[in-house]
Amino acid sequence: MLRSASVALALAALGLWASLFPQITYPAASSGEPDGDVLVAWPGWSVQQDLGSLRGTVGTFRIWASTSPGAFRDATVRASLIDASTREVVRQTVLRVSRGYIPARHTLAFPSYVVPSGQRLMLQLGVSECDKCHVIYRLANPDIGRPNAMLNGVPDAGSGPLAFAHFTTGSGLRAGIVGDSNSRARLVLAVISGTLAVFAHPLVVVRLQQVAIAAWRLVRRLRVDAHRLVESDDSRSGGDSPSARYRLLKVPWYPWLAATAPILHFVTANSLHFSAVESVVPLAATLAVVTCGMVSLRLALKDWHRSAAVSAVIIVVVFGYGHAKDAIDSGIDDRIFFGGAVVLAAVACLLISRLGSRAGRWNHFLNLMTVVLLAFPTAGLLADVAQARLQDRPQGTVALEDLKAHLTQPRLLAGGQRPDIYYIILDSYARNDALVELFSFDNADFLRELETRGFTSLLRLLVTTCIQFIQPLQS
Repeated sequence: MLRSASVALALAALGLWASLFPQITYPAASSGEPDGDVLVAWPGWSVQQDLGSLRGTVGTFRIWASTSPGAFRDATVRASLIDASTREVVRQTVLRVSRGYIPARHTLAFPSYVVPSGQRLMLQLGVSECDKCHVIYRLANPDIGRPNAMLNGVPDAGSGPLAFAHFTTGSGLRAGIVGDSNSRARLVLAVISGTLAVFAHPLVVVRLQQVAIAAWRLVRRLRVDAHRLVESDDSRSGGDSPSARYRLLKVPWYPWLAATAPILHFVTANSLHFSAVESVVPLAATLAVVTCGMVSLRLALKDWHRSAAVSAVIIVVVFGYGHAKDAIDSGIDDRIFFGGAVVLAAVACLLISRLGSRAGRWNHFLNLMTVVLLAFPTAGLLADVAQARLQDRPQGTVALEDLKAHLTQPRLLAGGQRPDIYYIILDSYARNDALVELFSFDNADFLRELETRGFTSLLRLLVTTCIQFIQPLQS
């Protein structure tokens, strides 16, 4: 009973610890929850809030805002992250503020920006001049270490700073250490359940000591165990028996093939982006990790068959995690899915460790299955290599010379001169009258300079062409 309780606690602790490693978004800085005071910004006005010295990557903020419920549509707010010293805009985005009597929570998503050391940022929220309604922002409680919000560059005499929260992305473990309440609770539960599991089952500590003592015997045992594994029961039945002819299938080498197949499959499926040579380093690193894992598990389990089966389970979980999550439901929280996957893998490894010598009965099947699994990406990879070699063969020199002559042949006009060709793409370039009316910018000098260089506007060209076409008809 005590042993079962310890195993249950250990699995629970393992799931909680695993749930702390996926990436999550958590609040890193905040001015506090909003209070009753508000700040009103009319069309053309802007609100500035000193964010202080933020660290790491800045990207997501939360504010509380609303516009008049009687407005025709939602208000448009231009949000900017500004260097407090140089007033330089480092990131910018647009926010649609919904209508309502009470300011609601809105999320500002900026492109990711890594804050240099010592830089102070300012959040600026500007209401578009084209809007016909004002925007209301909620303020937070007064904070001695954070200045009040500013309205059009002038410090506001309100009760506190703009209510905001800055969110960052990191592991749940880091969030628990920094101060996220959800991740902190998971961290505390993981520590408590893990400690209880160890004290409830003291044999865990004894087992670790035995593993440390047996480490120095590894070199001596490897040779004896390998000989024993190959020969096993073949000496009794003679060299001509079927088991003697299929000794190789009894050796558990399927973990190495199971780790190789996903890498080759990825290279084959992305042959346009990766070459076969680029898979050498990942393959070597993966096979080295599998080898170290097999040896370590052999020390712990004292059996090559069980260590191979446990390694295969770990390989399947590592390489199949993303595919399984997408196939089941991509909307499941990573913390829940990852924790469940680790617990299931731990249960499978625990059951395998209790099989004893029976774990070797599946070696024939698993070896053959991994060979078949590896055959498909290998065939595809060889086909891609053969096709690439065929395409790299040099073409005929006559055809290549003809092509070069065709491409480099000069195109001359009747007078022996090459034409002057200007290819200009203007992305929504406004007319001069529109620039003067909307932005108070006179672009006449630029247009006159273009006319002196021989450029003609499309409208003027159409009018000139029509006049030239009509004049002969009138005469």
